Amino acid sequence: RSGVEWWVQVRRAGQREEDIGMHWDKDETLVDSQGLNVHPQVSTVTYLSDYGAPTIIVDKTPQVQYDETADSYGPVEEVWLSLPIPGKHISFDGRLLHGAPSALAAHIRRIADLHPSKGGICRVTFLANMWLNYHPVGIDPFPDSYLSRLAPPPQDHPPARSGTGGRGAGGGIGAIG
Repeated sequence: RSGVEWWVQVRRAGQREEDIGMHWDKDETLVDSQGLNVHPQVSTVTYLSDYGAPTIIVDKTPQVQYDETADSYGPVEEVWLSLPIPGKHISFDGRLLHGAPSALAAHIRRIADLHPSKGGICRVTFLANMWLNYHPVGIDPFPDSYLSRLAPPPQDHPPARSGTGGRGAGGGIGAIG
């Protein structure tokens, strides 16, 4: 019953949809039908472009009952920020509050003058949530008929840069760099 939920997200500069507000990854259908927050074990972001807002991750987890989520806001102990660099991959506890608010993009663009964008004016990410011993309601398995269309990565592809940030053996953030 375990699996991975994945998608590609493209956010264009200057459009209302550019903003990725702060949120918790969760089984959306279960929230709608039962009012319960169930989260993936691990959430990941892989950057496919170097444009747009950084991912911000906050050490806040929500209540189990969705209607009590407002009680989860307040002071924070730790915040992690990950700049978009093509090939960079981050993983973190799927219960943590996170987003990529477009308001941060303008501030980061000033800093990023040291690393000019080569990826155009789109923030492109590959996102995957790992669910262990649980299958989100309403998520269909990947169709077998599409498997033959997938190709392995090219052999001459350079390895992605990785970081070493995080909390170590206790879990939490991984590969922030």
